[in-house]
Amino acid sequence: MHSQWNLLIAGRVQAVGMRQMVSEKARTLGLRGTVKNNLDGTVEIRIAGTKLDLKNFETWLRASPGSSSVTVIRKFEIRDEGYKNFTIVI
Repeated sequence: MHSQWNLLIAGRVQAVGMRQMVSEKARTLGLRGTVKNNLDGTVEIRIAGTKLDLKNFETWLRASPGSSSVTVIRKFEIRDEGYKNFTIVI
């Protein structure tokens, strides 16, 4: 079963390569969506895939990949927006 989440992550998540790491991990898991930096210092991820792949992605994210320090993850299930691939929003 496919789902889509909107994840808002906070902590040391900008200027640490987070968008690139998120994009690479999402592609590895076959997930679709977008990642972008927000002006308030958070990173927003809109991500779609199977529930199992989304859970695996969330577990990876909670482990603070690279030199990031993820302190908060706000997760909302949202309607599928029909993403075909995963992209970094500039």
